[in-house]
Amino acid sequence: MKGGINLYTYPLVPIRYTDPLGLERVISVYGPPAPDRAGAETPLVLTDMTGGVTIYYDPETGDSMTFDSSNRIDRRSQRGAGDPYTGEVVGCETNESGISAAYGTTKIYTTDTRARWLHGGGSSLRDPYAPRQGWKPTMGCTRAQNEDVDELCKKVTSWMYSHPGERIRYERFKTR
Repeated sequence: MKGGINLYTYPLVPIRYTDPLGLERVISVYGPPAPDRAGAETPLVLTDMTGGVTIYYDPETGDSMTFDSSNRIDRRSQRGAGDPYTGEVVGCETNESGISAAYGTTKIYTTDTRARWLHGGGSSLRDPYAPRQGWKPTMGCTRAQNEDVDELCKKVTSWMYSHPGERIRYERFKTR
């Protein structure tokens, strides 16, 4: 992933979609057209749990970002906390509202019924609000460095502001 975003889907989720030539772009599979902009494709956020990266891609502008993330689960987590899921990004909350050290400077909400979100932080870290705070297992969420979650939140918020009522797809998956 260090070379850039992978725009081809079959190596990522071969069970869901088969593309023998490996030429199908992710956006045509994962980004359903927005209802009020016929034919438009919406951004997506993908967390590759196996590869340890999260990717944001906006097909409209070509804007993308890739950053390290972790899905290490605390041993006290409920069964299935580390499982893959698919949903939508619905917004984010920043530290200005006083979120706890467990989430760091920003948390990004998804429609997951178990409240498995993307966030930074880590309660027992030396400085859970530092831009690069370090790594700590979660109770089921995806953790990244605060500065990366902050940047993703800005992109998500900007896109949602420009496209009211439309959704950003989120998928957390394992490749093996």
